[in-house]
Amino acid sequence: MKPILFNTEMVKAILVGRKTQTRRVTKEINIVHKDDVSESHNGVVYRDDKDRLYFKHNIIEEFSKYKKGDILYVRETFSEDFGEQHRIVYKAEYKKREEPSIKWKPSIHMPKEYARIFLKVTNV
Repeated sequence: MKPILFNTEMVKAILVGRKTQTRRVTKEINIVHKDDVSESHNGVVYRDDKDRLYFKHNIIEEFSKYKKGDILYVRETFSEDFGEQHRIVYKAEYKKREEPSIKWKPSIHMPKEYARIFLKVTNV
């Protein structure tokens, strides 16, 4: 299971069903033009760390952080309430009139145990 960060507006969109896909930038890869290689293959040519050339039909799947079938837990802005009942408050569901002085923690610091939204990667 891998984490994925979403801002409050995106979490709200997920919760009401408006958001069904997202895009993430993959790590940088060195693309080589096919004319620079003597062999001819269908697909994209790339060079790895050791300067070896490879031909791939779907290079995005190869270099993507997320793979088809992965389960992702959404990290979102949250707060902990350590009152009588320890509870987690999520900014996406927060109403200002409830607790005006709440201190929010950024989504990047949200532990996996606090996750309430889980997504399955269906395509890359």
